[in-house]
Amino acid sequence: MKKTLLLLTMFLPCLLLAQPDPLPDTAFTNGNGIRALINANGALFHDFQKGQFLTDETGRSLIRAAGVWIGGLDKGGGLKVSAQLYNEDGRQDFVPGMANLSKEENLHWNKVWRVRAEDAKYHWLYYLVHQAVKDTLPSIFGWPGKGNRFFKQFNGFDLPNDDMPLAPFKDRNLNGIYEPEKGDSPMFAYEDCNSPVFPNEILWYTFHDNIEHTESAGSIPLMMTVQNQVSTFKCIDNKVASEAVVLHYRLINNALEDIDSCYFGIFTDFQIGCPDDDYIGSIPAASIVYAYNADDFDEDCGAFKGYGEHPSALALKLIWGPYNEFHKELPLSTLMVLPENPPHTSGQGMPTLDYEFYHYLSGRWKDGTRMTTGGDGYNPLSTDYTTIAYPGLPTADTTNWTEPNAGNLPGRRKVIASFGPFSLQPGAINQLLLAFTYFPNESKDNIKIVDEINFYLHHTFDFIYSGCDEVVFPGCETNIEIPPLTSPLTIAGRFEIRPNPASDELRLLFRDEKAVLSVEIHDFLGRKVFENHQASDVLILDVSNWPVGAYTAIVRQGKERSVQPFIVMRP
Repeated sequence: MKKTLLLLTMFLPCLLLAQPDPLPDTAFTNGNGIRALINANGALFHDFQKGQFLTDETGRSLIRAAGVWIGGLDKGGGLKVSAQLYNEDGRQDFVPGMANLSKEENLHWNKVWRVRAEDAKYHWLYYLVHQAVKDTLPSIFGWPGKGNRFFKQFNGFDLPNDDMPLAPFKDRNLNGIYEPEKGDSPMFAYEDCNSPVFPNEILWYTFHDNIEHTESAGSIPLMMTVQNQVSTFKCIDNKVASEAVVLHYRLINNALEDIDSCYFGIFTDFQIGCPDDDYIGSIPAASIVYAYNADDFDEDCGAFKGYGEHPSALALKLIWGPYNEFHKELPLSTLMVLPENPPHTSGQGMPTLDYEFYHYLSGRWKDGTRMTTGGDGYNPLSTDYTTIAYPGLPTADTTNWTEPNAGNLPGRRKVIASFGPFSLQPGAINQLLLAFTYFPNESKDNIKIVDEINFYLHHTFDFIYSGCDEVVFPGCETNIEIPPLTSPLTIAGRFEIRPNPASDELRLLFRDEKAVLSVEIHDFLGRKVFENHQASDVLILDVSNWPVGAYTAIVRQGKERSVQPFIVMRP
């Protein structure tokens, strides 16, 4: 026993060296079928030992690790790069917090905040019933929304007193201050639109690169704060969105100078069951990157459990952004493969120096050689330049540039998918929305599952734009259960809603036909979509053109009131 303890004691420093400093707070997503590990320092799906993007009870992860890469130039042409890999031996370019705060202040921000849809819905309905909020849910009142006067009470430290944005929230009175006591609540944030669909769960955290860079070999920090809102949806009518983790990144330039020729990249180390027989591909027109098994059978290998017949697949989808200085949305600009053991040249392989990271972000190989079409993309003698690898679908058409057509040997696939270039002035903010989506496979071969990605993923997340565009396909109908509300002044026994759910026609039935009743209907985000004063025993509404989702009817008669939720859905 003494020898065992001695060996463990000797080995403990080695384990500690493998961890980032400070050790980041962690949280698993728990809003749909994906359990994905989130680290407060920006590292995704990785516990610094193995992958944690879990889709079933086997412990099998489809990703070993993922993270953010950012690179750009200052006005003098100096290179600045920050990159997230595996935090091996404590190497890191990012830590929790904000670039404009001190190291001591940032120790408080080593945290991942979480809010559930049930909490947000309950909070809003409680406010509608009581016109005030006394039932203080910690996830709502402790949310790091700008100006939240309850924040210190629930978190033990103060919010920063500056103009930098914090966690997104629904601002009921549009005063720019998060006031949960007045009905404000966390919300799913994206540009210029208000989605009627609230995710089943939202996680939020912030990290920055204002430290000594040990991952990118001492490169100069960008002074960049990165905020990430991680959302999971559970849609009744959209299975693909329910197998996804959605990431909303916000980039804030805290430097005193411009960052030009800037690229934002997502590094992903795929492992589809056994990672020794994987391929990758892309659909540039839809900003999609995907990984799939190289054949129809995924065997076990070493510590990895394969899928056997009908192997699954995984895709990374850019939903929108970022924007360049002309406010033009940028599509996927670069997809590069980072081979651990380059087959032909030392010009390929994993980067270690700042300019090597930037080369990959901007569509060049490790040695600066431009990527070319065909083969594995490395051919210094070719001038057929490209920046996106393997843009063809692996079909019977042998002219497509795919991994099978190129004759590549299957194996582990590490990629960097980047978006740019764009510029950020001091204090400027840019943002983008993307999703990792899992495609289970029960009956298809390895090529048919790629066809499914191409068929479904183009429009899977269109429901997010439903606050901007009238045409929404597909939707995201949810069924969010909340605890019952109590109301001291109620007329609940004197009216009812039929049918619930409703698809075409909704009836509000009243027992007192002579009473003047005020009726308001709000969508999930609290927006008023209907208002009426009437004195009849039935009110009939045509809801055939209403977006599917959860609504709330508020009925008042004098000082008495009642709130009843209902659903609009399509057969």
